[in-house]
Amino acid sequence: MVAEGRHGRMPLFNAKLDYALRALVDIASRPANEAVQAHDIAQRQVIREPYLDQILGALKRGGIVSSVRGAGGGYLLAQPARSITVLQVVRAIVGDSLLTGPALENQSQGRTPAGVVVQNLARRLEADLASALEAVTLSDLARQAQQLDDALSIAPGI
Repeated sequence: MVAEGRHGRMPLFNAKLDYALRALVDIASRPANEAVQAHDIAQRQVIREPYLDQILGALKRGGIVSSVRGAGGGYLLAQPARSITVLQVVRAIVGDSLLTGPALENQSQGRTPAGVVVQNLARRLEADLASALEAVTLSDLARQAQQLDDALSIAPGI
């Protein structure tokens, strides 16, 4: 599933993916068994709460987060942050086609040599992007965010 914008396909790194990754880094930065409320994430990450609720729902359906009901409830990562790749998050938010979309995938093969070459390029780029996104975990992003926070803080690590 690929969303369409005013000028065709929406960019891969759109606001929805940006907010999803920010919310997940926020959750990953908390103790592992501590559920984080959407309201608190929304405040810290400057995301409208209703929009964040939609994003967290998609992440829950994608198996990235789980929710805890009741007092002290909220969201937890469904698995350790080191096991969740950015590719998994992208696929939960954007879908399986990162660059090409269903239209190119469904075109008949071999119409022209130029068409085959272009489709092969698209497939290579798709594979390269997937590989790059697979190499980064939420743990990596949370560690980078903590380092930046420490660098900007008067009292690092607090």
